[in-house]
Amino acid sequence: MYEVEDSQLRKKQVSQAVENTLLELGEYMRDKVSERLKRDYNCQFSDCLENPDYLKIVLQDYFGDAYEIILDLIKSRLEEIEKPPIQQFLKVLAS
Repeated sequence: MYEVEDSQLRKKQVSQAVENTLLELGEYMRDKVSERLKRDYNCQFSDCLENPDYLKIVLQDYFGDAYEIILDLIKSRLEEIEKPPIQQFLKVLAS
């Protein structure tokens, strides 16, 4: 039971970090990324922990060279969480 709760918490933390980062750029960008994740991958922000490749593709497509800036903002929101799933998520985004 605790593993399920921990997993749900990690999903929520990643989802909030991604969504809040995109909201800094405006609701329009948050909505565009969300729509693209849904359309292309049937995925929501809450699914990004388990599917970081989808998020990476969408962010790179929308932000191009500025992707690294977006990644740094997401990392800064998650840096104090030392859990392996979060670290693996960030590793995939950075690769």
